[in-house]
Amino acid sequence: MEAYQNKISVIMPSYLGYYPNCADDRERKFERAVNSFLQQSHKRAELIIISDGCDKTDLLFQTYFKDEPSIIHHRIEKQPIFSGNVRQAGLEMATGDLVCYLDTDDMFGRNHLSNINSCFPQGHNFEWAFYNDFLYASASNHIPKIVSLEKGSIGTSSIVHLTSLRDKGLSWTGCDKYNHDWLFVERLMKFSKHKKIFGCAYFICHIPDQINS
Repeated sequence: MEAYQNKISVIMPSYLGYYPNCADDRERKFERAVNSFLQQSHKRAELIIISDGCDKTDLLFQTYFKDEPSIIHHRIEKQPIFSGNVRQAGLEMATGDLVCYLDTDDMFGRNHLSNINSCFPQGHNFEWAFYNDFLYASASNHIPKIVSLEKGSIGTSSIVHLTSLRDKGLSWTGCDKYNHDWLFVERLMKFSKHKKIFGCAYFICHIPDQINS
């Protein structure tokens, strides 16, 4: 039997200018991230690119992706680095059943969204989930990272939640500074109906002083 087809909203904040410890070759990695979404085997999905006042993001979208019907581009005024307001703008626009996240310097494996979809069958009784991700050093070298519900372990690379939690008060507003991911996960953990799922493939390609692929 074919798996229930959830619509999945992928939120990608994008600022391609310099900030301390940012990845290099940012424009190429932005294209790689977007293409990893377009190559997903699960097609009932939308990518919401929130341009954080970023002219480079806007130009890349217009040059390569403006004719892709599954991609939404929205520009907001420049926010402070690591402001939760950027992802919040995407959350407010999401039309899917589920929300997950993608950073411009990371990428999805081809079946990432398909595996998320299959873990949220029709009639499921949980509101969010988390999963292991991978540290990506090269195409032949990616290391599974075991994720737990602890600060320093879990971030937006390893969570998916119901869009409807937005209507129950889940928000990125105020999740600022470098630990903004964890601040959001703490809010997510207040919704107790969750589970760990398996088979997902999010590749983390940049960690300062560790990997920069």
